[in-house]
Amino acid sequence: MTEPIQYEKIEDHIIRIFKEQRTNPDLLVTEYLENELAALDLSDKTKALDKLIELFGPQDHGNKKTDVLPEDDHVLARVIKLLLGREISQVDLSSEELLESLGESINTVFESLNQLISVINTTLVGKQDSDETIRQVIGYHLEGSQNTSTLEKYIGQIGKAFFASQEASKKAAHSKVMQILEELAPEKIEKEADVSRLSPMRKSKYYEVYELKFKKFEKWFESGRFMESFLREFERNCQKISF
Repeated sequence: MTEPIQYEKIEDHIIRIFKEQRTNPDLLVTEYLENELAALDLSDKTKALDKLIELFGPQDHGNKKTDVLPEDDHVLARVIKLLLGREISQVDLSSEELLESLGESINTVFESLNQLISVINTTLVGKQDSDETIRQVIGYHLEGSQNTSTLEKYIGQIGKAFFASQEASKKAAHSKVMQILEELAPEKIEKEADVSRLSPMRKSKYYEVYELKFKKFEKWFESGRFMESFLREFERNCQKISF
């Protein structure tokens, strides 16, 4: 005599497979069911599978369904696949905890993006260019609005900000070093000190050494090697900073 089928045990085991095995859980379930139902004839196997399908289907308590509606499952599964980049099991798909966790994760991403772009605008631009949030931009995009920033343009502000900050730092360094060179130029010192070419200052050994050093530094700056050195140092300092 065939032992009665323990549907609760089979149900629990299948759920555990889907929760623990993220790759090819369907194959493991098939293998498990083949072993569990091996003693049954074809007719009884069909009945057992129908019963299991019923157990995993949406449950109707009056007019209230506890799981996701079947017609919504396909759309929801596609949305989650697009977000996660992989398929997700039906057991997890019907889990409210998963949907809540997914919603919290999306909220975190959106809020972080909004904060990052706000900091970029106020720090680098000096003002907030727009009050648009990532949610609004996505909403406008879904509605087909043509009167707002594209999603690519909104997120693209981040990449542009890194490029702009590097260019701005290069220009700032170049400008300040130019000011230093202008102030320390031998010609400027001579002019301000009203020094003639025959004066003791012009004949001084120390002045000649200074003039040579200055010309060497000026050549290093004008050749572009200063900027290369500056950028290397800038990158090293960025790598040392703990974000």
